Amino acid sequence: MDKQKEVIDDVDVEWTSTDSSDSSSDDEELMSTIRRSRLEHEFQQSQMGAGTSNEASERSRPATTSGEEFVSIPPIARLSEPPRRLTTETYLRTSNPRSVLTEQDLSDIRGRYGFPNEVQIRLPFKGERADTVSEGWICMYTIYFECGLRLPLPPLLIRAMNHYNLAIPQLMPNGMRVFLGLIVLSEEASIELTVDDMLAIYYPQENAKDHGRYSMYPRRKKQVVGEMKNVDRYWQDRYFFMHINK
Repeated sequence: MDKQKEVIDDVDVEWTSTDSSDSSSDDEELMSTIRRSRLEHEFQQSQMGAGTSNEASERSRPATTSGEEFVSIPPIARLSEPPRRLTTETYLRTSNPRSVLTEQDLSDIRGRYGFPNEVQIRLPFKGERADTVSEGWICMYTIYFECGLRLPLPPLLIRAMNHYNLAIPQLMPNGMRVFLGLIVLSEEASIELTVDDMLAIYYPQENAKDHGRYSMYPRRKKQVVGEMKNVDRYWQDRYFFMHINK
């Protein structure tokens, strides 16, 4: 298939040619995967007795080795629930440097990614790190917006991260790319993607070298989003704080 390339904010993004046949094939693959996942989930639920239903509904933190242990998906967080902030309780144990961004960088970010004027963003104060942000604020890495994230934050992203008791800045860049890729594919296929659908296809797993950060991995034979970058460099020290409007 022909490849096209688009440069988005100095980041090269490759995707498969969008002629009608290729686009239809991608949409059908996503719909087939979601349909199969929903049927599997319904079957699992039907096999669960009343005595195990309460246990299955309890929240748990993501596995650090494999997500295949999850048999069923607990109830999702409410849409009105705000995103979790990164705290010392969910600290980053490896790379947690101070931010190198400047006020000019913030101004450029606001203009480049179309931040509404009412959205408050600021640089970290002296001594603040990504996991010591004040109440009412969340940390955001600039690479997320380079990957295609825009405001307002997608409800699917907030719900899924809250579901696993993770803060958004714990996502590795490729994890963010998975979320955004699924959102785009679901919109193209006119599918209302739920958190249950999302988590039946992908699961979070802690990065072996950057503890406290997670990426999203496909379950068996369910990879929908294409190949990702092998590595992203020099992004952990480029972050700012954004105020949460509850």
